[in-house]
Amino acid sequence: MRECVESRHRRIWRTAVGLLAVLGMAAALVFIGWSTDLVVFGLAAFVAGSASFSLGMAGERPVREVVQDVPRWAGIGGLVALAIAGYGVAVGLDTFALLGVIVASSPQVVAWLRPAEVSEPAKARVQRATQPLVKVPPPAPIDLPAVPSYQSAVRQTVSELTDEELCLAWRRSFTQLRWATGPERRQVMADVRRAYLDELEQRHPEEFAAWIGSARAAGDPAKFFNHHPN
Repeated sequence: MRECVESRHRRIWRTAVGLLAVLGMAAALVFIGWSTDLVVFGLAAFVAGSASFSLGMAGERPVREVVQDVPRWAGIGGLVALAIAGYGVAVGLDTFALLGVIVASSPQVVAWLRPAEVSEPAKARVQRATQPLVKVPPPAPIDLPAVPSYQSAVRQTVSELTDEELCLAWRRSFTQLRWATGPERRQVMADVRRAYLDELEQRHPEEFAAWIGSARAAGDPAKFFNHHPN
């Protein structure tokens, strides 16, 4: 319903402004000489075209689109200035009141002044926020073997991994470390991740030095090591 009203208001406003512009240009042709009309149109077109070009380039739009929009905005600026000049000669200072009414009734200003409605998704979020929280049980803890045997097995297995598998294991170990329960198990996963780092550094020391400076705990180091043969 609101969209329908806004669309109708936009059409009515554009039609009224178009009629007023035609009347203003007619007044300019009647009360102002042709030479003055051409000067007013030319200056306004130049200013509007330059502003359109500058704003388009500042917004990093494609140059082709910016150049295509310049003639249209230059023509609109020239005609608007000509209509304002016609009203200025015909009705005098009342032209400012007319411009104020046009601006105040524009769809943009009306939409800005109208209170914003709460959308349905926003309402749903508010309802969910007011409902009691339901605790979600955490994932089952990872069952890790004892520390000594596990460390020795990992050390032996890490050397058998390819570079790609080693990078993938590093990423997965972050989640395993996050959900490990108890200080002993967390220490095990920390040692595993350290073994991954040691293996990467031993295989490719230069690439390791380039990666470790910007490495993240859950980051993917594959782009630094994927150019090596497995």
